[in-house]
Amino acid sequence: MAHGTGSKLSLPLMIVAFLTVAGFVYWLSVTAQPTEIPVAEEEEPVMELSLEVFQTRSSEVVGERVRLPYVEVASNLGLQAFWFEFPDGNIYLARIGPELAETGFLVEEGDDVRITGVVHEMDDEVLDAWVNQGVIPPDARDMAAFAQTYIEADEVAIRVPEEAQDPPSGN
Repeated sequence: MAHGTGSKLSLPLMIVAFLTVAGFVYWLSVTAQPTEIPVAEEEEPVMELSLEVFQTRSSEVVGERVRLPYVEVASNLGLQAFWFEFPDGNIYLARIGPELAETGFLVEEGDDVRITGVVHEMDDEVLDAWVNQGVIPPDARDMAAFAQTYIEADEVAIRVPEEAQDPPSGN
């Protein structure tokens, strides 16, 4: 007799179980909140170039993000632009990018800096924008116009001289 009771209840129990699962899935779909999965941003690829290669190929890498080894700041051209010097004595124009400039970042003449940024062509529109934005003073426009290309730095590392790194011991 017990066997007959179980077989009579199996179909209704299966239907109840199926409806329970279906109801639960429906409830989840109605009440679930979308979840954003954070995706780590990939850094833009960087071309590591020697100064000699960059000096001869700067016009060929326009639009590319490059990293240069440490160079010496030859002179400032306003608060957000400066010239750096190649080993042969020629100079090249660099601009401190807007995000870096907003932090108040400055370089001084004689600083050794490693620059990472995108190479751009120089033209009159860029020069006018730089003057209007205060990147360079108006009287420096003609000097900056000599540059055919420039690098807009989004990362600049300043090398600290060794004597500043090692404070003298009190002995």
